[in-house]
Amino acid sequence: MLSAFYDNLKQHSENVALVAGDRQVSYGELLGEAENFAERLGPARALVFLEALNTVESIAAYLGCLIGAHPVYLFSGRDWQKTAALAERYKPNVVWRWRSGSLEEDRPCEAPHELHPDLRVLLSTSGSTGTPKFVKLSGKNIHANALSICEYLRLDTRERALTSLQFNYSYGMSVVNSHLACGASLALTDLSVIEREFWDLFGQVGATSFAGVPYTFEMLDRAAFPWAKTRGLRYATQAGGRLAPALVSQLARVGEENGWRFYVMYGQTEASPRIAYLPPDRAAEFSHCIGMPVPGGEIDLIDETGNPVLVPDIPGELTYRGPNVMMGYAHDSSDLSSDCTPARLLTDDIACRNGDGLFYIVGRKSRFVKPFGIRVNLDEVQNQARQWIPGCALAGTDERIVVAFPRSVSPVESEQLVSTLASMYHLPAFMFSVVVVDELPLLETGKTDYRQLLELAARDREESVARVSGAALPDWLSVLLSPDFYRGAFLESARILGLAKEEWEGVAHIYRTFVSAQGVDAGSTFSSLSGDSLSYVQTYLALEDYLGCVPDDWENLTVDELEGRANALAL
Repeated sequence: MLSAFYDNLKQHSENVALVAGDRQVSYGELLGEAENFAERLGPARALVFLEALNTVESIAAYLGCLIGAHPVYLFSGRDWQKTAALAERYKPNVVWRWRSGSLEEDRPCEAPHELHPDLRVLLSTSGSTGTPKFVKLSGKNIHANALSICEYLRLDTRERALTSLQFNYSYGMSVVNSHLACGASLALTDLSVIEREFWDLFGQVGATSFAGVPYTFEMLDRAAFPWAKTRGLRYATQAGGRLAPALVSQLARVGEENGWRFYVMYGQTEASPRIAYLPPDRAAEFSHCIGMPVPGGEIDLIDETGNPVLVPDIPGELTYRGPNVMMGYAHDSSDLSSDCTPARLLTDDIACRNGDGLFYIVGRKSRFVKPFGIRVNLDEVQNQARQWIPGCALAGTDERIVVAFPRSVSPVESEQLVSTLASMYHLPAFMFSVVVVDELPLLETGKTDYRQLLELAARDREESVARVSGAALPDWLSVLLSPDFYRGAFLESARILGLAKEEWEGVAHIYRTFVSAQGVDAGSTFSSLSGDSLSYVQTYLALEDYLGCVPDDWENLTVDELEGRANALAL
């Protein structure tokens, strides 16, 4: 590999690199500070933990680590307790933390680490400092991705990004890397994009761009001030999750009307972090797409057997190849000596390629749940729900689907939505738990914290049980409402009734057993018999036992139609 961008800062020596308040720092000055940090670390390679703030000192320290070949973990100072637990696991040689307005150095561990010669950056996979698993990035990884971003964003020395993300987050780090790679500049601030003061500063420092996550643009859409007409704005980028297609189209049009470009981008920390981008001139028409691979990268779709998916609009797992793909994961310090770069990065996202060659995400493998054996794509259900109630979010397990509503939503609206979703996705209504929140809990990345939603729902259930029972009794209510209970109840009832698979006389027999003892004929359906949520589960499981596979919309199929499926399967 040719020398990385951080080894070539001198070529931009006279350019302004950073703007911090009234201070302008040239590339030459920034390089000097970075080299001083590298000298403080010494000639022996060290494992460094750095509290990464949007300050001159933090960026100089980061560059010093890169220049001196010291692998650096970038962390947020918001939860030092979690970072301390990571320090206990990884035993860093140097920790730089902000205390009383300055960056101070601690050396908690003198023992040297065996470090891979290419290793440069460690990042949390989740955007928080809680997980012990790190993504390992080489100098080649971050350099290649920085140049790729420069190419498709058309960056040059005239650009100046106003920092809207912390750079311990991979998206924020990529903004820093790409601008320093092309001799552009960064204006440093901790102001929020949704504050009017951010936009006042934007004009004052001559900024040309900003970066945001979906929540950023959702809030800007509601802003009372005309931010989109800000003078000097050349482009805006969005990543970190899916932005509603309608808002993508709107922002693309607003940008075109006001002379700036809107880029939708897709990536993962494991790719340093950019994988795809949607050209601004195609955003209005293809607002649901993540676009095309970044320069130097390749995207492929594979099916469940690993074979390529080549037919347009057929889903497969999105995979990526490129020089920006990580060196693998680290779970403790012993993993820091290895290079486990995968042949292709499996993103865990399910996507399609349209007829124009653009990719679009349809779900995520890890966001699938299977209540009662029914495969449910939580992203799909959430997207559907947001068409009726914007701002709601879904989390779930095989036992329960949690729907979080803003407090402004009335109980009647939330009940109607849950009823609609239950009907659409062929699930009993009791599978859904409702929680009400003032604001959705977010990770540092700006993505919804689905784990916290599950915890909120669990806490609500515990409190409900305590109110009903009058004491802190075991959560018997959750047990009664769990799928395992109903599956066990079904098996027990089948045993008591002397029913096994080969003893079901047919669909009508199942309906008479679990739905209605009378009035079942060839034209009866589960819906026409007024089956409820309790009988739904037992009936579904019995049909699964009898048919082997329960068809979609089974509740509205007649007894004869279901029998026809059974006969067809038997042939």
